[in-house]
Order: sequence, then structure tokens, then C-alpha cells
Amino acid sequence: MRRSVLSLVMLALVCQTVTGEQERTADAQFQEAWYLEEGLRDPARAVVMYLEIESKYKDRRSLAAKALTRAATCYKKLGKVDLERDIWFRVVKEYKDEIEKSPEYQHDAFRFMAMMNKVLDMGVWSDTANRVLSQLLDTTPQVNIIRERDRLMQQAEEQAEVDPLGAVESLRLAILLSTKLKDDATAVATLSGIGEIWFEHGAYMLAIQAYDEARNTYGNQLDTLAWNEMKMAEAFRLLDMTLSAIEHYNSLLKSGQTQQVLWGKLWLGDYYRELGRTDSAIELWQDVAERGSGRQQRIARVLTGLDAPTNEVPGDGKDVFANDEAYFMAIRHEMDGSREAAHQLLRRTMEISNGKDWPYKLASERLADINPGGGN
Repeated sequence: MRRSVLSLVMLALVCQTVTGEQERTADAQFQEAWYLEEGLRDPARAVVMYLEIESKYKDRRSLAAKALTRAATCYKKLGKVDLERDIWFRVVKEYKDEIEKSPEYQHDAFRFMAMMNKVLDMGVWSDTANRVLSQLLDTTPQVNIIRERDRLMQQAEEQAEVDPLGAVESLRLAILLSTKLKDDATAVATLSGIGEIWFEHGAYMLAIQAYDEARNTYGNQLDTLAWNEMKMAEAFRLLDMTLSAIEHYNSLLKSGQTQQVLWGKLWLGDYYRELGRTDSAIELWQDVAERGSGRQQRIARVLTGLDAPTNEVPGDGKDVFANDEAYFMAIRHEMDGSREAAHQLLRRTMEISNGKDWPYKLASERLADINPGGGN
């Protein structure tokens, strides 16, 4: 028993020694990298060491975070703005807790947040606001810009239902910050979010303007722009602007984005059906039934009469296409003369739509058509 206790003590001492050596080695490596960066003015070699330190010592989060922030600074010194931005994204995502412990970071972050609120109070597009914003961004570390951009987007999500105009202002500012970060993917998604807000509040022309602006500004973001093309078609459809709606549906079909094209054919077919062009609708649906896959193919087979429609579509708010499927099942029941089943699935479409997302409004209108005087 005494030998076992002695063995455990010796093992603990060895582990402490090894751990101590590892910590000294990690700290020594960081000091070496820092000397390369600041002493020898060689950020190219220093950044390699900083990244190695972060990779090797992730369990020492404080050191790893510090190494990663120094790597970002090295990329800035090297003029590699894209790499600097990517590193700061990693810092915010992976080491947010460590960065926020820094008094310097907290001071800068609070200062930046206060200035952002001041810009919002001025109005995002005022000359004074733009001047203040330009000066502020030029002197603000990217980590603070990223953090504030993400805060504004979260704030807008919470505002959207009760104060859509305030949400749009927050998102506009988030777009400016994303542009400063050269983050086109987030910028176009945020601008598309503005379109969604207007769409859900029935301001269809404002929604179309936002989607059109996204297309003209971020032409390389093909996936998002294809979804936006569909939203423009849907908005024009709800405005009873038939030629414009069909034009945007057809533009979507030429986008080359597979998933969006399949959904576009289903929805354009439904619009043709509504316009009395049943043959054109069936032709589009048959193409999806033959060439598509997964959910779109399953829906198309129902629409073309190859399979029977379901009487229930599950949805929990996370499945963003469950409401589309419920709508198409309702349409097939309506085409078959099953009014009660169609009625039930149109109600289900509205229940599982996210907010008043498409096809909430369409389902509401169809429900009124097949159940006049019965309410929604």
C-alpha cells in the first residue's frame, strides 16, 4: 500500500514536471514568434510560428487566442487583408471568451458599440454619419467590427416583428461593416434579409428593390441571388404583375442553381395553373418528376398524378420547405375536388410558415377561395 502511494506521488511529480516544461516551451515559442515579428521585423516568419502555436496548444486557450490575434496582426502588416479578416473571424468564433477578458478589447468594443449607436441615431445614410463611420472603421480592429456587425444582426432579428424600420436600419449598418470586412457573402445575405422583412410585412415593392440591389451589388453570390430571383417572382405574383412574375421565374430557371431551379419549376407551374395554363404547368411538373430528386421530385409526382397526395405534412419550424410541400399537397387535393383536405393542408401551410413567409399569403388567399365566408 505504501509503495502504491509512493508511486502515485512520483507519477504526480513527473506529470507536474512535464506540464511545466510544456508550458515553458509554449511560452518560449510565443516569445520567439514575437521577437521575429517585433524585433526582427519579419511578420512572414512570425505568422507561421503563431499559427503553429495556436494549433499545438489549443488547450491553453489564453495563449492560443493571443497567438491567433498576433497572426492577424502579422497578416495586416503583410498587406494580406483577406487572410487577416479570416483570422479575426476565427478569433471571434473560437476564442471569444478569451478575447473579451482583455481590458483593452473591452474598452475598444464598448467605444465602438457607442459610436455605432450614435451613427444609428444620426441615420445610416446621412453625410455626418458616413463621415463618422468612415473615420471609425479606419481606426477599429477587425475583431471589434466583426463583433458589432454580429450584434447588429442579432438586434435586427429581434426588432423585425415589432419595428421593421428599425431592423432595416440595423441591417443596413451591418452591411456597411460587412463591406468593410470584404465579406460579400454576409453582406448579400443581410441585404436579402431586408428584402425578407419587407416581404413579410406586405411591402412587396420595397422587397423587390432590396433583392434587385443585392443582384446589382453582389453579382458573384450566385446561390443567394437565385433564391432572391424566386422571391422577386413571388412578390410580383402577389402584386398581380403577371409578366414581371413570369420574367423572374424564367430568369431563375436560367440561373444554373439546381435546387432553386427545381423549386422554381414547381412554383412557376403552380402560377401557370392559377392562370389557367394547365398544360404548361403539367409540362414543368413532369420535368421535375423525371429529372429531379428528393422532396421536389416527390411533390412533382403528386402534382402530375403519379402518386397520391398526403393528408398531413409535419413541420417544426426548422424545416423551411415543409410549408411549400403542404401547399402543393393542398393544390393537388383541390385539383382532385377534395375541398376539405385542401382546406386542412392550406391551414397547415399557414401554421408552419416562418412568420408570414412564402407561401403564407398565397395559402390564405386560396383558403378564402375554396372556403368563402369561412375565415382563415
